[in-house]
Amino acid sequence: MKKLTLLAASLLTGGFVMVPALANDWPQWGGRPQRNMYSEEKGLPDKFEPGKLKSGTEEVDLRTTKNVK
Repeated sequence: MKKLTLLAASLLTGGFVMVPALANDWPQWGGRPQRNMYSEEKGLPDKFEPGKLKSGTEEVDLRTTKNVK
């Protein structure tokens, strides 16, 4: 029982200590200059159409979508 209490206390304390470490101020999108958010994928669509709602519902008519999976 004592080991379980010690483990629980250390996990809770560790969680509070880690939160400020994750809240860094990013100087740019992606966090650092080496991560330029560039994708080497080819043939990606440059736009999409989310589609129209079916009459009287909140369901999207998939026949009216474009470039959406």
